[in-house]
Amino acid sequence: MHERKCTNLRPTAKKRFEKRDANVRKLNAAKIARNNATAGDALREKRQELRDILNEMEPPHEHQQSPMPEFEHTEPAFAAPPHSPSPPPRPSGRPARKIRLPKRFRDELPPAPPYMPIQEDLEEEVRGAASASTETRSPEPENATQPVHPPFRTECDSYSVLREYAHGRPTLTPDSGQTLSDISDSPYLALDPLSAPRRSLFSVVGSSLRTLGAAAAKTAEDFFAPFKNVSIFRLMAWFYSSSNTKSIGELNSLVKQVILAPDFDKDHFVKFNAANEHARMDTFKETSNAVVTPFSFDDTWIKGTVKIPLPCDGVKHRSEQDAPHFTVEVHYRKPMDVIKAALAEPEAEKFHTTPFKAYWKSTPDTEERVYSEIYTADAWNDEYNKIYEANQMGPNSHLESLLIGLMIWSDSTSLAQFGTADLWPIYLYIGNQSKYARAKPSSFSAHHIAYMPKAATAAMLTHLRRELAHAVWMLLLDDEFMHAYIHGFLFQLIDGILRLLFPRFLTYSADYPEKVLMACLKFLSQCPCPRCLILKSKIPRLGSKSDKRDRERLLRVDDATRRNSIERARKLMFVKGVSVTSVHIERILGAKSLIPTRNAFSERLFEHGFNFYQMFTPDLLHEFELGVWKAVFTHLIRILYAHGDNTIQELNSRYRQVPTFGRDTIRKFSNNASGMKKLAARDYEDLLQCAIPVFEGLLPLQQDRVVRKLLFELATWHGLAKLRLHTETTVRDLENSTTRLGDLLRLFQEEVCSQHKTYDLPTEEAARGRRKTAAAAKKATTATRPAAGKTAAQAKPKTPRRERLFTLGTYKVHALGGYGKAIRLYGTTDNYTSQTGELEHRRGKRFYRRVHKGKHVLGIALQVRRERLIHRVLERKRKREEGLTGEKSASPEERLPPTSPERHHHISVDKRQKVHLPTWLGQYAGDPALVDFILRLKNHLLSRLLNCAYDGDEHPFSAQDRREVIIENNTIYRHKVLRINYTTYDIRRDQDSLNPRTHADIMVLSPENEEENENPHPYWYARILGIFHVDVRYRGPCSTSREPKRMEFLFVRWFGRDFTPRPGWKTKRLLRLGFVPGNSEMAFGFLDPSQVIRAVHLIPAFAWGKVTKYLGRSVIARSVTDPIEDWQLYYVSIFSDRDLMMRFRGGGVGHNSTRHATDFFKKDWDRLDLMCGDGEAADEDEDEDEDEEEEEEEVEVEVDNDEDGEEERRNREDYGYTQDYDPDEIPDEEEEETEEDVHLGTEEDGGGVDPDMEELGYSEL
Repeated sequence: MHERKCTNLRPTAKKRFEKRDANVRKLNAAKIARNNATAGDALREKRQELRDILNEMEPPHEHQQSPMPEFEHTEPAFAAPPHSPSPPPRPSGRPARKIRLPKRFRDELPPAPPYMPIQEDLEEEVRGAASASTETRSPEPENATQPVHPPFRTECDSYSVLREYAHGRPTLTPDSGQTLSDISDSPYLALDPLSAPRRSLFSVVGSSLRTLGAAAAKTAEDFFAPFKNVSIFRLMAWFYSSSNTKSIGELNSLVKQVILAPDFDKDHFVKFNAANEHARMDTFKETSNAVVTPFSFDDTWIKGTVKIPLPCDGVKHRSEQDAPHFTVEVHYRKPMDVIKAALAEPEAEKFHTTPFKAYWKSTPDTEERVYSEIYTADAWNDEYNKIYEANQMGPNSHLESLLIGLMIWSDSTSLAQFGTADLWPIYLYIGNQSKYARAKPSSFSAHHIAYMPKAATAAMLTHLRRELAHAVWMLLLDDEFMHAYIHGFLFQLIDGILRLLFPRFLTYSADYPEKVLMACLKFLSQCPCPRCLILKSKIPRLGSKSDKRDRERLLRVDDATRRNSIERARKLMFVKGVSVTSVHIERILGAKSLIPTRNAFSERLFEHGFNFYQMFTPDLLHEFELGVWKAVFTHLIRILYAHGDNTIQELNSRYRQVPTFGRDTIRKFSNNASGMKKLAARDYEDLLQCAIPVFEGLLPLQQDRVVRKLLFELATWHGLAKLRLHTETTVRDLENSTTRLGDLLRLFQEEVCSQHKTYDLPTEEAARGRRKTAAAAKKATTATRPAAGKTAAQAKPKTPRRERLFTLGTYKVHALGGYGKAIRLYGTTDNYTSQTGELEHRRGKRFYRRVHKGKHVLGIALQVRRERLIHRVLERKRKREEGLTGEKSASPEERLPPTSPERHHHISVDKRQKVHLPTWLGQYAGDPALVDFILRLKNHLLSRLLNCAYDGDEHPFSAQDRREVIIENNTIYRHKVLRINYTTYDIRRDQDSLNPRTHADIMVLSPENEEENENPHPYWYARILGIFHVDVRYRGPCSTSREPKRMEFLFVRWFGRDFTPRPGWKTKRLLRLGFVPGNSEMAFGFLDPSQVIRAVHLIPAFAWGKVTKYLGRSVIARSVTDPIEDWQLYYVSIFSDRDLMMRFRGGGVGHNSTRHATDFFKKDWDRLDLMCGDGEAADEDEDEDEDEEEEEEEVEVEVDNDEDGEEERRNREDYGYTQDYDPDEIPDEEEEETEEDVHLGTEEDGGGVDPDMEELGYSEL
């Protein structure tokens, strides 16, 4: 029955006919299904029989040979290990089940932020505050206070997330105008146009952005200030927006953006001088007071000086002030000027000024805390509550009080590959800005506030370097800052409202040498942690009950006792002439590993309740990726060298064959991964994420099991610690993973490391020899030439081979136990990782090439400010254009059109790569991948045209049904790239780019359940062999149109699962896959691209080698370079990125569309994770004899400082932690007391021993 023509009917009749035709189509579809039921029975029975063979046989035990039906044993390609993996069962195909309606994948977009209309009383309060002047204000009545509002909770969004504001609705919600572009992480996602009309963020008080545009653009000269005209501005913008090395692209940019600009005028360059323009930029300050702009504040660089008292051994002074002082020049900027300029920048419109707590209702009856941004964490909320309560009774109680979160990064960096030029910057970030923008160097979120000087080692000893660092901070924490810290400062924010702002230090991010420098501790001392007082000998107990107790019981606190100890020690140094390294100083400060340096934060902020120890946050980059994991990986390489059997070469070969993933998630490994040459932290991260398949089978069976479990737990811990959005559940999972990791590290040390005698790696041995030679040359007092007849090589001292042990007694191991607490206090680790500061170092290194090498510090400082000034002018220009046109500025041109973030997938619309089916099938006749290609393709298309439920099996249609499907011109169109958009676990939008050549593996939802399958799994896996679209005409009875319809499809090769041994979080095994045998009708198939969840990373199971018998020679199903063999098995690399891990673990807030699938994995969690949420029950499950182990005598383990690498050794020297001794001759730990006639005084006078010394193990002192 054909469709009626309804074009000329009245609307009512047309609707009636359309409704009737829809009913007829449903009846015809049901009739076709009944007619084909008989024909399909045989096919279903055949498939069911094959599934039974593949899925329902009993799995063998691990590493045991079991007779498998229809499976030929294949030996591993690498036969060096003493054991060979047993043959797995044939990879299972899709599970045996009846054809039923599966749960189709439905892509869900991230929700819009909660809309909070401003209440009436708050509107009046805002209007009143807006009318107040920043210059003069009439005195307020004494009883005028800020209205008290009860806590306010938003409604749950579509992802069941809500916010709780402690003091009523916020007056400023910067993300209320947020679009999908703002939460999209892929550079290939299109920018959204301005969102649909809604109530403006500034509808109550007026938009200050429009005011800013009108005030700043009165004249062209004002708009482009400090530049004389637009042409000079364009030229200077091009100069500071390009790299130091000119390229063809930058030359094109010069022509297009400057010379061909419509407002370009060559007469603008008459008398042009670059030096004059730079001078104008360096001194520019806007004098107009009409509106506050970033140019209203004098945040220029200042050349100041600091004086440091010099202690002299044996020289006594009346007081510290009478001692000689050393004067050092410092380049710095006043913090308050920097803060005010940052708050006036256009980016400040997205600053969050009111903190809140986020909650997620995973079920209607379950609500748990969500941690992400720093302004949603406990530290910010607690400090904000203190400010709010204190301001209720203050003179400015009628004004809203807000907190400005200050986050500090500092680290020394080398500026040149050759030479000694370096820079020691201090970066200030505003925590009110979202971490997703703050972490990008292109956002100019880093404010350089000082460059610490480095004096020559001969003139500046270790103690004086410590003094210098804190003297610089004393200079920064000036009276203006302290007044703002105590009383707040009045400022009109981007919405035009006058508020009282309080700056607060929240985090200080740095590597370990600088942390102990700023915490005033000894480097690698008996109490190495800047946050607690745990002894180094207790560090190997990571994750144990006693370790958890000690972390809370022995927290460091800046109290009067500590400050008095410092003053007593300094009095001995300056008044009594005692040496800094004297045993008398050690008696006072040694118990807590303190140094006799006054802490700048303590001096300024102690009386205001600030504990500076609390702001030192964990550093995932240095503590784990370049710390614990690097140490484990290095020792595994030593073990492979000791084991022999060509294992090192095999390891390097396997890493070379690991496929890449994502645009830059997993990159190609170097040819010599074991050499670890010039590897960055991200390279070590990739080595860990891909390590399990690579190390499989390289060691004996028992050791291989321990190593596999250790690598799995290391990857689990790393993945959890690096999540960008945590819930209370995932934080507890991280703490439980720390417990398991501590157990496995100790097991690895006892059962694996003890079985091998390991020595320096070749690279370590060579580096140690170079260091020893350099140290000997440095110590030499007179230059001596080699004896006559000896060459330089003969004169070089020989370096003996040294045994190396794996040790757990390092600070970096201890630091792993503090991440859970830090996440609750400061949000997820990406808020305060030192990677942010490392990225900002690139700016200084880039400008170093442009500056005078003799004055590079001042030169870099000026270049940084000039670049920021250009950025501010560009942002002002962009805001003005948006205000005039109502549209966002166009993004730069891209080679490929960007994909709209609302779309699920994107395939090109062009038809350049035509595939004529008769010709193509004739060309590859006999290829097993193309058997019944057209028949199966038409079945697939017909099922979609009829809206049949697609579950991976082609529906059994008759030949007559298929003849109704007409492929236009017998041609399909091939495409190279498929882009898949998806919502990540942290409720953001991201994208995978898939292509059949390199990134071809995908995952789709599976309808399996426990009733129909003994081993259900929520996902199916496939490899894309081709990306196509086709123009189809359907002439059947259910046709709704005679016009050709474009239909996109994927031609795929299916994977099956291997359940022997069983994968999962309990067994600490990755899921293994294998291709479905080629003689199965389920080996190949077609997929609607809308069914794809996202890409998946599959790594070959190298220990199992390759096979040829499961599929004949095929160029279509395999690569052209290797059309014969397939890897026998693949591992699903769930740790390749955090979103993948959460899809295989469950608990991702943003995985709303696949919630049922991800929750499936919760049943497989480790028993520690499944226990009660308070963690106490988890502690009870630890080893029963742990308490007995605590009573045993601790075994001293040698700590080899070479483990930290060359970079940290350089940092130690930078911060003054140097020792002049032979690396092979480590001095005894007991220091010989010197005979000095020094009276320490009585305990009442402050001369007694610290009361904590006995508790901390210093009773012998």
